[in-house]
Amino acid sequence: MPVWVGGNSAAAQRRAARLGEGWHPYRLPLDAIRAGLPVITEEAERVRRPAPTLVPRLQIRVTDALLGSERPAGHGTTDRIRADLAELGELGATHVLLDVNPDTPAERGTAGDDRRLLELLVNKVVNPVTGGVR
Repeated sequence: MPVWVGGNSAAAQRRAARLGEGWHPYRLPLDAIRAGLPVITEEAERVRRPAPTLVPRLQIRVTDALLGSERPAGHGTTDRIRADLAELGELGATHVLLDVNPDTPAERGTAGDDRRLLELLVNKVVNPVTGGVR
C-alpha cells in the first residue's frame, strides 16, 4: 500500500523523501510546490530511495475574480484551476485530491453545495473518464 506523506515544510518534504511513496502538499501556491520538488529529490538521492511522486491536495475555491500569484493552487476561476491541474501534471503529479471542504465551519455549506461544486468541476475543469483536464 503506497504511503503519502503530507506537509508543506522543508522538514515534511524530507520526511516524504525518506518514508513515503508520495508527497501530499496542501494549500500551497504552485511556486512553492515547484520549489519543494528539488528538496525531495535531493533527500531521496541522499538516502538512496526513489523520489516520491507528487500527489497534492487542492482545496477548491472557485471565484470570478483573478487572484494573485500567492494564491493556493485550486483557488481562482475555473480556467485558472484547469491550468493549475495541467501544470501539476507537467510537474509529475500522478493523483490530485480535489477538496471542497472550506476548513472553517462558518464557510461550510450543505452537501448540495458540495455536489454542485463537484459537478461544476466535472463540467468545466476535469474529465473523470480520462482523468485529465478539459
